[in-house]
Amino acid sequence: MRMFSNDRIRILIVLLCMLSSPLLQAAPGRTGAQTSLVRFLQSVLESNPKVLKAKAAVDEAKAIARDRGLPIYNPALELEHERTDIETNSIGVTQAIDWRGKRRTRAKIGNLKLQVAKLEYQLVRLQTGVALLVALTNYQKAAALYKLAQKRLRIMTQLKNLAAKRFRAGDLSPVERDLTTLAFVDAQTKKNQANINLVHAEQQLVNVVGSKLTQWPAVKHTQIPKIDGSVYTSDESLYSLPMIRISQLKIQVAQNEIKLEKKRRSGDPTIGIKTGEEGREKLTGFTFSMPLNVRNTGKAKVQAANALYIQAKRQGQQEMRNARSSIRSSEQGYALTLKAWKVWRRTGKTSLARRYHQLQRLWQARELSTTDYLIQVKQTLETESSGIELKNRLIIAWTHWLKATAGLERWLQSAH
Repeated sequence: MRMFSNDRIRILIVLLCMLSSPLLQAAPGRTGAQTSLVRFLQSVLESNPKVLKAKAAVDEAKAIARDRGLPIYNPALELEHERTDIETNSIGVTQAIDWRGKRRTRAKIGNLKLQVAKLEYQLVRLQTGVALLVALTNYQKAAALYKLAQKRLRIMTQLKNLAAKRFRAGDLSPVERDLTTLAFVDAQTKKNQANINLVHAEQQLVNVVGSKLTQWPAVKHTQIPKIDGSVYTSDESLYSLPMIRISQLKIQVAQNEIKLEKKRRSGDPTIGIKTGEEGREKLTGFTFSMPLNVRNTGKAKVQAANALYIQAKRQGQQEMRNARSSIRSSEQGYALTLKAWKVWRRTGKTSLARRYHQLQRLWQARELSTTDYLIQVKQTLETESSGIELKNRLIIAWTHWLKATAGLERWLQSAH
């Protein structure tokens, strides 16, 4: 038996490790149909440019927060040389003093903005994840409608061929034959349009994912958990939502900006000490300076900061209204859509399968005119199409609930 070389064995081990890596298995464009929806979403969220940009913003906010926590002023080195009748040389150090504690306020603002950046990162993940679910759902709808358009074309092609035979046999009038031809042309047009819609839907999906898969993960209505809006009946419960927490943190930032501008109205003193020689004499000196804010008192900046605080406060109130309204409307919309979906599944879906066969049998037996046959086939196709649209609206309504309640991460964890 021929033995493998050490190099070949190492290469095989590396390849096996790569193939067993969960990150590689979940990577877009490499997993195909075997990737679960949850793992697919998680992998896309880890590589989406918008999410990565928000993550980089968090790193930026961390660096800024560290900078704001450092001392405001650095010491300054002063060298002096003067030659007249007497040569003077001196060296000294000066240091501005943070008299009013601006450093503490700056550090607090930096930490608050860091919290905002982290929440905005969560919000971008939420928005991107919901957008991906919506794009997947719309692609599923477009694919189902394209499949239905193909079925319509097959039915109309069969009808056109049968009508041609009956016309040659003298069992069908020219008007009815032309009617089947027009129905066939219309079916071709609808199929082409459905194909265009499918291409556009997939392009929207690729825009979010970044690459095209041979088979996209399915979003099934059976994956939707029970929705309960009673958790978000009070204002306190709304404070757990990232958009509300961001607005409240921005109010705190604005409050501290007012404090900082008030502290800046008072100048910071600068003290210094120097030593040297003046001729043959020793020289020691002490300096003190204080800026006089008399020409620009900084009052206008305090007023501007106060105006920004009022804006942040009003925006926070509006965010509360928006959150409460979004939760209520998304819950009601989902409940109504779910009710309609259940009705359609009980009544419409069960009769569609045998409906086409019955209509064709009646038409071939001359118990149904061509016009009536086409009308009833169209109604049946529209019923099937409405079921596809209704299923799409059901999942979209659920994504609205996920966005309104910031429930994407909870769903990902529970469904994993």
